[in-house]
Amino acid sequence: MTTTSDELQCAMCGDATVSTTWADDDMVWGSGDSAIVLPVHLPFRSCSSCDFTYLDHEAEDIRHQAVCRHLGVPAPADVLAIREKYGLSQAEFARAVGLEPDMVERWESGIVIPDVVIEPDALCRAVSAQMRVGT
Repeated sequence: MTTTSDELQCAMCGDATVSTTWADDDMVWGSGDSAIVLPVHLPFRSCSSCDFTYLDHEAEDIRHQAVCRHLGVPAPADVLAIREKYGLSQAEFARAVGLEPDMVERWESGIVIPDVVIEPDALCRAVSAQMRVGT
C-alpha cells in the first residue's frame, strides 16, 4: 500500500512530495553467530522529486519495538503508558521496578533497552504493589 503525505519532507532534497510504501522486511539484530533475523513491517519513504528512498524515525521505532519484543522487554511507549496510567514520575516508577531514574528516562526515549525481562502486565503489578506499600 502506498500513501502520500503532505506532512513528510524528503530527507535528501527537502521537498514535500513524499509517498510511503509499507513492506515486510527482515532486520538482522546482533552480530556473528548470535545474529538473528527479526521480521518487521516498515514504512519506506520515496520522494518523487529526487527519487530518493529512505527509512526514517518511524521505521527506527518499529525496529526498536521488534528488538524489545524479542528480548521480552516492554517497548518505550509501553513503559510510558504504564507510568502514566499510575500517575508516577520517572523516579517513582524507577523505584517501583528497581531501576535508576536515568535508566527509565533513557528507556522511555528509546536510547537503551534495559537488561530486564519483564512483561507489561508484570510491570503494572509491580508498580501497583509499590503504590500500596508506599515508597
